[in-house]
Amino acid sequence: MTEAWVTLATSDGYAIGALVLAHSLKIQKTTKKLHCMITTGVSQQLRDELAATFDSINLVNILDSNDTANLHLIGRPDLGVTFTKIHCWRLTQYTKCIFLDADCLVIQNADELFDHDELSAVADIGWPDCFNSGVFVYKPSEQTYLDILNFALEHGSFDGGDQGLLNQFFKGWRDKPPAFRLPFIYNMTSGAIYTYAAAFKKYGAQVKIVHFLGPVKPWQQSSDSVHYSEHLDYWWSLFKSRLTSNLVTLHVSSSPSSPSSQRVTEIITAITTTAPSLSSATIFTTTTATTTANATAVSSVTNIPFTSGQDTSKYGRRSMSAILSHSGGVNPPNPLCMPVFRCIPPVYGAWRPLRHPPTHLAKQMTLFSLIPGVSFDQSSPPTDEERMRAWEVGHPDYLGADAYNNIQKAIDHALK
Repeated sequence: MTEAWVTLATSDGYAIGALVLAHSLKIQKTTKKLHCMITTGVSQQLRDELAATFDSINLVNILDSNDTANLHLIGRPDLGVTFTKIHCWRLTQYTKCIFLDADCLVIQNADELFDHDELSAVADIGWPDCFNSGVFVYKPSEQTYLDILNFALEHGSFDGGDQGLLNQFFKGWRDKPPAFRLPFIYNMTSGAIYTYAAAFKKYGAQVKIVHFLGPVKPWQQSSDSVHYSEHLDYWWSLFKSRLTSNLVTLHVSSSPSSPSSQRVTEIITAITTTAPSLSSATIFTTTTATTTANATAVSSVTNIPFTSGQDTSKYGRRSMSAILSHSGGVNPPNPLCMPVFRCIPPVYGAWRPLRHPPTHLAKQMTLFSLIPGVSFDQSSPPTDEERMRAWEVGHPDYLGADAYNNIQKAIDHALK
């Protein structure tokens, strides 16, 4: 019985993501096969690297949903080609597979997922009645592939992407037994750390698969990244230690003027100019002299024994720091990245100053009363709408109208 982790690369960028994903699986000592589906959008150089890293690769045709209207609704017109993902059901050489998007990163061994049946997945944080299609367990079947394809042609997708399609096809997922609803640790979206900081503090050490969800991927990151710095640093530490020497070779191809070589050059140049924490020793150049020096510098990082002398199957703040410090090639987190326990404040497009500031804030602001133009309307009490808006922005008048005693009285009155 052969089982495999499966991913998809539709471009050179996603091919790089797939390579880092494969190495993260190997570091965690998976016992399963690694398979990558690729499209014609992947250059020959990166195809060769994928073939050398994965146990198997195969070329698939791009299936486009042509549903640009729905895709624009969610701001992701690039997702049209993700219908290509359903080709994974044609890999019938395997008895069971787990699909991982190429923007995922495995930080603990997760082979136990193969004990689950089709279709097992993690609930989507945006709409928990749906599953997130970035990680799911399935059984390859030519018939299932044809059924999904025919369903797509007839019904399309409510979001224009593969997630909407698969949720429509496997519409009974929500009502299945709990075993089909995988824990969040198997598909933790990196941005959720800011939304659920307290939960991450308590459960973060259990996370096994991180998903860099959104239009900006690790290989496209700039200094204003919204992704958690430790996960992003770990992604880049794998890239630098496992891939840079090979990509240097690809970068100085004997035919740099060829379209495919130029595309790899652009990809790697973009990566090295935007990569957080990359030192000058690993910046790729096209000159022969500097390439030799860089290859030597990179070789000392390439041979890092990630699993020797330490337990990399345990992820947490301490163990991850140990991994990164052991790599020797990753600097401290970019100071522009926000710390883990800081939350992104909500953005209110139509925000207006409170006409009636809460009592505790009003007292603190009395010092500014002498400043021209600073005044508060005390002629009438706040309306119910204004009080509700104050609650929504996190400033209830808990020393005044919204004090605990007043709330308790209102509850007691309502229960009579």
